[in-house]
Amino acid sequence: GIVPCVPASWTAAIDWDTLVTLSGLMLLTTVSEVSGFFDVLGRKMARRFVTERQLAIFMVLAAALLSTFLTNDVALFIVVPLTLTLKKWCAIPVNRLIIFEALAVNAGSLLTPIGNPQNILLWGRSGLSFFGFIGQMLPPAAAMMMNLLALCWFSFTANRLSYQSSD
Repeated sequence: GIVPCVPASWTAAIDWDTLVTLSGLMLLTTVSEVSGFFDVLGRKMARRFVTERQLAIFMVLAAALLSTFLTNDVALFIVVPLTLTLKKWCAIPVNRLIIFEALAVNAGSLLTPIGNPQNILLWGRSGLSFFGFIGQMLPPAAAMMMNLLALCWFSFTANRLSYQSSD
């Protein structure tokens, strides 16, 4: 039968390495968010794109990249507010872009041991090195990203962006 976990053994049931890693990632994200670094960077970068498609592909790639080292959920905490701010600067289908960003963070987070909480746990149990894990995950992550970028290409237009303010 099933033996219940007695209170005295609760601390032994916790995967402390995973908990510490997630806590550190949350701290890093909070510092990044509070500093306003990504908002300033995003505002400056958005001005460099001419078309809706270029901006969408950049945001999808940025979301995927962030999720490889900040976890998928945390990457969304940074990218979605930035995307909502983009609506103030230029006409872009924000809801569609957020959906693509959500897909991108899941594809990007697949690649690294710290990309999502499940990977942290799997990596810890696998015995693989950091780069060994990436090597194993590269083919499915690359396939997902290539499909997502192709879909993104067809889902956003090549229309010129018109910026509404001068910041």
